[in-house]
Amino acid sequence: MNVHQAPTLVAETVDRFLAAHGDTAEWERVASGSEGWSRARWREMAELGWLGICLPESAGGLGCGIEERMAVMEAVGRGLVLEPYLSTAVLCAELISAGATDLQRAAFLPAIAAGDMVLAFAASEPASRFETCDVQCTAQRSGDGWALNGAKIAVLDAPIADHLLVLARTGGERTNTHGLSVFIVEPAAPGVTMRGYPTLDRRRCADIEFIDVHVSAGALVGAESKAFPAVELALDHARVALCSEAVGIMDELVTTTIAYLKQRQQFGKPLAQFQVLRHRVADMHIACEQARSMAQMASATLLLGHPARSANAAAAKAQAGWSARFVGQQAVQLHGGMGVSNELRVGHWFKRLMAIDILLGNADHQVRRFGELVSTH
Repeated sequence: MNVHQAPTLVAETVDRFLAAHGDTAEWERVASGSEGWSRARWREMAELGWLGICLPESAGGLGCGIEERMAVMEAVGRGLVLEPYLSTAVLCAELISAGATDLQRAAFLPAIAAGDMVLAFAASEPASRFETCDVQCTAQRSGDGWALNGAKIAVLDAPIADHLLVLARTGGERTNTHGLSVFIVEPAAPGVTMRGYPTLDRRRCADIEFIDVHVSAGALVGAESKAFPAVELALDHARVALCSEAVGIMDELVTTTIAYLKQRQQFGKPLAQFQVLRHRVADMHIACEQARSMAQMASATLLLGHPARSANAAAAKAQAGWSARFVGQQAVQLHGGMGVSNELRVGHWFKRLMAIDILLGNADHQVRRFGELVSTH
């Protein structure tokens, strides 16, 4: 297989798989279920290698590159995948790859690739407002382990996670990058209180409180107080992955809107023949391509060092947020009342785009972050 054809073939494979696994009614049934996702489909995704697409073959992965994962993420967007791909196969997998010990990587990465483990990263706090290093949750030495105290909010996929990766402060002041550590915490551990709830886009989140939660010394991921670089790397990977997911959704919204305008008639002719509506669709396409170009640029520079990597990820996430809002609003409006109905995916895609903008920092936050990164380096 030609290396340049690999991402396209991966995307086509994922699209065929998702098309064969349920229409909008089936999606609604799964989203409304007690868990909100399909464990059977998660297993099938693992068998096809998508959960470990960027993991090394020694860890049970496919050993592919970022382009292949971006192709999967675009398909994930088109298919409105409910399974915890971003949190487990991207964010937590990258965090463990970059910051864990060899023993921890050997224990977690093969389990992720095999679909045997769902992880959630608990980082955001009530007062942090997208700032990764603004951490008040503490971890203090207690006997031969640690005691965690604090609160986390909007932890994506926490209600369905087998393990939580919790960002806690083991040293330094409240907003210092030094002094941050990551701990593996069991959701059912004594002292963990979790309040789960559905999100706008029908995923599952939770607010979590930790009161004297005792974990063993082996629960510390990597080195004490030195987790920030690995966390930022993992978050950049996740931000760029979200950009690609948004592009997949926007691409589908443009295609769906064009098809609707060709079908729907007004004043005796299809809406697609009205020049003003054609211009709006053209603007939707341009916005989508702007986001695609930025996502491709950011994905190509993920292997660069900080801050160039982070600046590009921030720029791409900001553009994805702007484009997503515009494309989503136009698609809903051009579909009329049907644009917000549950029978069509247009409204569901739009809601997912709004959630993507907020996840890991919205467009306004990313613009400020970009400015700080390029001005201080």
